[in-house]
Amino acid sequence: LYYTPDQPTVRQTVALNATVMDKSGEPLGKGGDVTARIVAPSGKAETTRFTAAGEEWGAFRGQFTPAEPGRH
Repeated sequence: LYYTPDQPTVRQTVALNATVMDKSGEPLGKGGDVTARIVAPSGKAETTRFTAAGEEWGAFRGQFTPAEPGRH
């Protein structure tokens, strides 16, 4: 999992990218269900759903916009 920008600010959209493998170690197919649970410093959690990133197997993208400052 990696994201940009490296030092996001409040209300700045963060691009999330993940390379996901299945249990056997093979890249997950486009139809895979990929989510991330993001917990804010206050404890509030939200789930972000990823979608397949083009034709590459195992590559998924999502986005998140933090509503509060601090480490998530």
